[in-house]
Amino acid sequence: MLVQALAAASFSDVQDAAISLALSEAVYQQLDEGGIARATAAIPALLKQYPATLHLEPLRIRWEHSRIGYQVLVAEGGGALYIAFMGTKRRRDLLTNANAVQAPLWPTAGAGAAEDAPAAHRGFLWRARSVNGRRYLQEAQRRGLRLVFCGHSLGGAVAQLCALDLLQAAQGSGAPPPRVSSVGFATPAVGNAALAERVAARGWGGRFVTYLLPEDAIGAFFNRSWPAGPAAHGRAAPSAKSGQRGLLMRWLWNRECMRPCWQSPWSSTRRCWHQRCSLGAQGLQASAP
Repeated sequence: MLVQALAAASFSDVQDAAISLALSEAVYQQLDEGGIARATAAIPALLKQYPATLHLEPLRIRWEHSRIGYQVLVAEGGGALYIAFMGTKRRRDLLTNANAVQAPLWPTAGAGAAEDAPAAHRGFLWRARSVNGRRYLQEAQRRGLRLVFCGHSLGGAVAQLCALDLLQAAQGSGAPPPRVSSVGFATPAVGNAALAERVAARGWGGRFVTYLLPEDAIGAFFNRSWPAGPAAHGRAAPSAKSGQRGLLMRWLWNRECMRPCWQSPWSSTRRCWHQRCSLGAQGLQASAP
């Protein structure tokens, strides 16, 4: 049931989505009273809310500083190394979001006009480049683990760009593509149409998936095709104040919302129904988020 509900290709994809959801929720709590200790303790509590059929094993947790001073949540379990990024919670995060001018991703990736080069939101890209993704990839490969970047909102954008950088770096090396993927929640668009074309041409679309909760303000702003109100789902969407669960964990239990929002992380084009994220150049509109 969960494989279908999450439009996943395999059971490991379901586990990745479930664990990424919990980590993306917990990583915000590092700034609450109790700090890192509270955020770490929240993870097993969140995982216990899932059905036992997911067979989620305890995660080994550690926290690391990025080069610009914020904490990255690193978790290992279920054959994967998860890297979770926090979304927008501080004033500096708002400044990152506002730095929306697009910057070239790989200046030497090809010749031609500037508009033909893959480009990304400068603020998101700066945040992603503050993380040593290559080191995490080397750790995962050394230990035979798949590497999953994840996050909500701004954190999801950072996750996508980290994964994308590693996939691009592996091109031309002669080695098999790295086992890298990204799971995002209410992630805004991060790049232009040229980037979408690059992703489609390289066959990377299946490496990226984003899920959208209808009540999420960021997702609603960037998603013009989401139904106008709760009635479109046949039942009320969960209130932002309902229950004790956080926003992301409430998404899990609202069955009408257990549907991934297809979107291109590289443009604002989205279709919000029951589909796996599959990137392509068709129908994409270049726009800065």
